[in-house]
Amino acid sequence: MKKWLKVTLGTVGGIAVTAGFLWAFLPGLPTYLYAKSKYSHINETIQEAELIHSEPGADFIEISAYGLSLKVPPEMQPYKKDDPHPHAFVTQDQPKTGVVFTQAKDPDPPFEMIAENRYTPEQVETGMRGIDLKKPENNYEFFDLTYRLTAGKFRLGKHGATPFFISMAKAKELLFDAIESAYTLETEHGKGFLLIYKFPEGNNKNYKLVAELYDKQNLNRQAQAIIASPSYDLAKQIAYSAEIVPLTEADMK
Repeated sequence: MKKWLKVTLGTVGGIAVTAGFLWAFLPGLPTYLYAKSKYSHINETIQEAELIHSEPGADFIEISAYGLSLKVPPEMQPYKKDDPHPHAFVTQDQPKTGVVFTQAKDPDPPFEMIAENRYTPEQVETGMRGIDLKKPENNYEFFDLTYRLTAGKFRLGKHGATPFFISMAKAKELLFDAIESAYTLETEHGKGFLLIYKFPEGNNKNYKLVAELYDKQNLNRQAQAIIASPSYDLAKQIAYSAEIVPLTEADMK
């Protein structure tokens, strides 16, 4: 056999052996390398609340809607003064600080994230075998998984986990593209996240934070408020006062 043919066959054989080895023992390595190169936020993760914790002012008053309460400066008033059940509030001075509670009317919501993301329970079960994090059992845990997912959490020795991992990596990339950072948020009655969106630039003068809590008695139930303020410190004070409260009949109408 000619020398060049022997070299070629040897090279091809070596590649085949290497590929076979990787498929048998490290099937997740290509996925790991792909995720690290494709997704710029893959190794960012949620941070602990203590890093930016801020207490509300002593004179702050409590407002609430849709199962969430916040403490705000006393000059904050309903955006619509004649609204019997307000969910938007603003200060009267300029520039204004505003709070909007988002609607979450169902007092006993199902675990929806699998259906919303077109995952079947089987896909989640298979995918989580390849991820070194707890399998989500409720809506809070599903979002917590998204924030904590990193390339290093992918188990290189598991087959079948790639589609779910890549799908979650894409979702995380979209989220972290929009925010500056994410922090844990835990209270007496709730646990969740504080999201800080990109810091103001140009004509945008407001810091935007989202306080998102899940009821500890039902971690499928989410309550959320958006806080916008030209003062970063004030926005944090309001956000860190968030607490889960019972939904009222008016909330559910």
